[in-house]
This record gives sequence, C-alpha cells and structure tokens, in this order.
Amino acid sequence: MIAAIRDIVKRRRFQPKSFFFDLFIWVFCVGIIIVMLYPFVNILAISFNQASDTAHGFVGIFPRIFTLDNYRELLSESRIFTSMFNSALRALLGTGFGLLGSVLCAYLVYNKRFVLRRVFTIVLIITLYVSGGLVPEFILMRDLGLMNTFSVYIIPHFVFAFNVLLIVSFMRELPASIEESARIDGAGDMRILFRIIIPMCMPVIATVALFIAVGQWGAWFDVMIYNSTAPNLWTLQFELMRMLQATTGEFGEQTPESIRATMTIIATVPILFVYPFLQRYFVKGITLGGVKE
Repeated sequence: MIAAIRDIVKRRRFQPKSFFFDLFIWVFCVGIIIVMLYPFVNILAISFNQASDTAHGFVGIFPRIFTLDNYRELLSESRIFTSMFNSALRALLGTGFGLLGSVLCAYLVYNKRFVLRRVFTIVLIITLYVSGGLVPEFILMRDLGLMNTFSVYIIPHFVFAFNVLLIVSFMRELPASIEESARIDGAGDMRILFRIIIPMCMPVIATVALFIAVGQWGAWFDVMIYNSTAPNLWTLQFELMRMLQATTGEFGEQTPESIRATMTIIATVPILFVYPFLQRYFVKGITLGGVKE
C-alpha cells in the first residue's frame, strides 16, 4: 500500500488534491458498505449460532458455535412451507398481472389517438398524492368479497400510477417513426404494443418488474388486515412479523432471537437472487426515460 502511494507521488501528473479526494471517496464508500452489510452479516451469524449460546451475549459477524439446528427446527414447521409457497405465488402472479396492467395503461396514456389521455394522466397523478384511506379501502375489499381470499393480494395491485408514468416516460423516448411505419403496414394497436413497443421497453419493464416483485414479496400489512383469520393464506413476511413480535419461543428449545434471525434470513435471501438478473436493466430503465436530447 505504502509502495503504491510512493509510485503515485513520483509520477509527474500526480495532483495532491485529486489523489486525496479520490482516497476520501474510496474510504467513505467502503465505510458505507460496511455499515450496510454488517446488520445482515450479524443476523446471518446469529442464525447459524447455537441457540443457547446466543442467549448468553453478543454475537459478531461469525457464529461462536456453528449449528444448523435453528434452520432444522424452523423448517420442520409445515406452515413455514405454506407461507413460502404463498409468498412465491403472490410475487409471481402479482408481478405478472401488475406488469400487464401497468403496460396497458401506459400505452393508453402514450397513444396520441386516445382522446382522454390527458385526463387519464391527471387522474393517475392525483392518485400519487391523494388516498382514500385505510377504512374506505377495507370497506371496499369487504364489499367486493375479497376478504380471506388470495385475490386480495393481486387485484388491488393491478395498476400503480408510479409504474405507469415511469413506463410512459420511457415510451416517449422511442422513435415515433417505428410506430408510424407499423401503422402504414396495417398493424393495429395491440400488435404494435406486443410486437414493437414492449420489446423496445424491456429495460423499464424489467425495472418495474423488480419494483413490483420486491413490493409483493415484502408485503405483510394487507395480510394482517384482510387475511388474518385465514392461516392458509399467510405469507412468509407475515410469519416473520409474528415472530418478531413474539415474546416467548414457539419452537422447542430454540430461543426467540435465534428463530427471528433464521426466519429473517429465510425471508430475505430469495428476493436477493432477483437483483443479479435485472441489475443490467435497472439503471437504464430508471434514467433513460428522463434524458432529453
């Protein structure tokens, strides 16, 4: 390290201000990474640490007594697998239907042939700032017969205004000549949307899919409000919430702290695998729609 710094100092183009500024940025970024990763690494260490030893005191980034008993005890509960299935199904169906609704509404706003597209856009923007409230929403879900059903996870999230406006901003950056050429060749709106617009909008679609998937996987409040009396419809995050609020252990000899850490890892790790597949689209999907040439 010292030798590398000396080599840089000996260079003719060495600029002290630039070097120390870059050094500060690197140290600052490394510090931020450590601060962000430490809680997750600590929870991971606790999940692999022996339960009785965890109760004795602080566990750092490495388990003092490594064991898999916490995972065996937790995964022996059948309701955990049921909640995992519900969360996975919710994330899959919610993302699929959410993308479909967002793309269709976005194309409706983007299409200049739609006379009421300005009014529709204003209505979408208003929903970002004004909400009906929890009580009217609860009454609406009850009157629609969605209480204690899996549909309550999907139907209310079919369209979200932010996702629609994000896709619209991306569509407006596409060359208009491509759509005009397709119309001259006799293509209709649906064919243009699914054969031309959607393939060209894959970056923003992947970004919106990531938003929806993370939101659906991490949701638990609607489970508590609408499906709290239907244990067969509970999701993994709702089970995690129940465990975090528990004051006594429910799983044999395992302590609440070890079970909480194990459940946190089980509920967090699956969604982490989604990011590597969508990361290359994420930045492009967020920034391209906002760049004007």
